[in-house]
Amino acid sequence: MNLLPSISIIMPVYNVEKYIQQTIDNVLCQSFSDWELILILDAPTDHTESIVDSIATTDPRIHVIKQPENRGVSAARNVGIKSARGKYLHFIDSDDFINLDFYKNLFDAAESTNADIAVAGYINERCSDTNRIWDEKIVISNPQDKLDITNVQNDGYSWRYLILRDFWSSNKFKFPEDLKIMEDLKIMINVVCTANKIVLVPNTVYYYKNRTGSLITAAKKEDKKQNLTAVRQQVADFMQKNSLIDNNKIKMLRHERLKFLGKFTLARKKVFSNGITKIYFLGIPILKISN
Repeated sequence: MNLLPSISIIMPVYNVEKYIQQTIDNVLCQSFSDWELILILDAPTDHTESIVDSIATTDPRIHVIKQPENRGVSAARNVGIKSARGKYLHFIDSDDFINLDFYKNLFDAAESTNADIAVAGYINERCSDTNRIWDEKIVISNPQDKLDITNVQNDGYSWRYLILRDFWSSNKFKFPEDLKIMEDLKIMINVVCTANKIVLVPNTVYYYKNRTGSLITAAKKEDKKQNLTAVRQQVADFMQKNSLIDNNKIKMLRHERLKFLGKFTLARKKVFSNGITKIYFLGIPILKISN
């Protein structure tokens, strides 16, 4: 009997010949084994395709889809979703890493809480002051808590989330194919705010690597700025439409960065809409103040 996998892992792949073996091995070594790995080859021009073809022959859980032309990350993810059979979806980049209990802990938390989304912690190699590691399992359902705690309106990375596939499909979510960068932010705030429940999962870490030549690092600074401005406006419109913005005060995190040692941000202060102030050092909360 051909049972459906619990998790469909969707990985767009383009010109990552130096890293793809490590990333796939990282998935193969997971303590949780009930998954399928869908690799969408987005018309790479290096040796990535031959490496992937070789790896795919070693494990029947690995499926390869080849795009005839390069269409970008969002289009590749949308193709992968159409082929997914798992109960849950997870999006992973082809040059990143996850800790070995990543899928086990996310799956167990989602199942035990009946949550539409399980949220992992992460370490951002490029910007360490945004790191988020959960200390305990917490279930949230209030719309404002979803925004404040996940901070999705600023850190909208899709790889943070294990998402119930029926929930994704029934709401007809789709990655925006008109954007080449900042595409996650546009869709994920909608996904997070629509979920019935979200569970924050400790002992799950996604390591977001800063690779030279990756799409986000190669993009022009001005293009990044324009895309970010446009997406942030869409986020604000969404929040206002769904009564997540007070007319006099935006009910989202206000960031006040504290600068040390020149350009490096070692610490920052966050003021929450409920009056609580938290001080973070290297992304770790070290002080909580009630105003």
